[in-house]
Amino acid sequence: MQEIERNPLVTYFGSPALASRKTKLDPARPELFWWISEPVAEAVAVAEALSWHPTHLFATLEPPRKGTRPRRSDGRPRKVGRNGITPADEIDFFIERINTTHVHLGLGEIPAAHVRPHMFRKTMSQIAAREPDSEIALGLQLKHAARRAMANRTTQAYGKMDHQWAKEFDQELEQAAARKLVGLLRARRDGESVAVGPGAARLHAGLDKVIETMNGDPQLRAQIADERAEAALLASELPDLHLGTVNHCMFDLPQAECQKQLPEDQRGQGPLIGACEPARCRNSVVTGSHAPIWIAEEEDLMAMSKERRMAPARREAVLIRLEDVQRITSALRNEGGTV
Repeated sequence: MQEIERNPLVTYFGSPALASRKTKLDPARPELFWWISEPVAEAVAVAEALSWHPTHLFATLEPPRKGTRPRRSDGRPRKVGRNGITPADEIDFFIERINTTHVHLGLGEIPAAHVRPHMFRKTMSQIAAREPDSEIALGLQLKHAARRAMANRTTQAYGKMDHQWAKEFDQELEQAAARKLVGLLRARRDGESVAVGPGAARLHAGLDKVIETMNGDPQLRAQIADERAEAALLASELPDLHLGTVNHCMFDLPQAECQKQLPEDQRGQGPLIGACEPARCRNSVVTGSHAPIWIAEEEDLMAMSKERRMAPARREAVLIRLEDVQRITSALRNEGGTV
């Protein structure tokens, strides 16, 4: 990444790619190409606009300044004004800068500690592993984008939860899940069809049962505005509902598409969201909150399908995916203008 030069975006075998040089474990430094997704291309464009360096996108935080010799926290001079970075130097420099100006910035002082990049990678992996669609996030991080369609299994150990985090994360996830479910319940109570997709009928039935239970119990009816009461009923009625940013999963093992490629002794431990087929799996549910993601993907795929230079095999894959996506977007549009 540190070797990316300006104007790095190319087309490689008909797909968007990034040109750079491989330096890790290869003294020959060959120029290679990495297939990328659209968010990566946007990030590269932003980095190119922000970089002060004449040839490279990623450089030290500051260009060289006449008469200044910044030093690390251990007293050694920092190497400034060059392409590429030394992560340890940049972290130390960042901490020093924040601690020098934190009063004016309204921030607390960063405690003295040994902080290095691998700590951030591990921490971020633990956070991602606990979030909805963690398999997608970690899959994109650990695999090249072009392999994601075929290699959906996550490296589970990389994001394995440290016991120090478990309690805090469980509480945060429970609160986030409660807010989302309660929102769906209240919309359903107002007569809305809150979801589309193969599993929508099961979700509607579960929400309707909770509403019927609350309406039939005077004590529960008095708590109709209490999120905690509603969330508790939803948790008991929909215990296998897993929330995601692309879709929700009404996990039922016999119907789960994501389990079919697993050995029998590994099935049933929960959904593999990263291996989900949202438009096809009978456990899949798509709500209005997911609509912008599906619309954006539909627009991207339609634009890609018109690319004249695309390889035939790649075009066929794009059209197959577009057909799947349009199953969902068409259903959303037919639900009274959800999209």
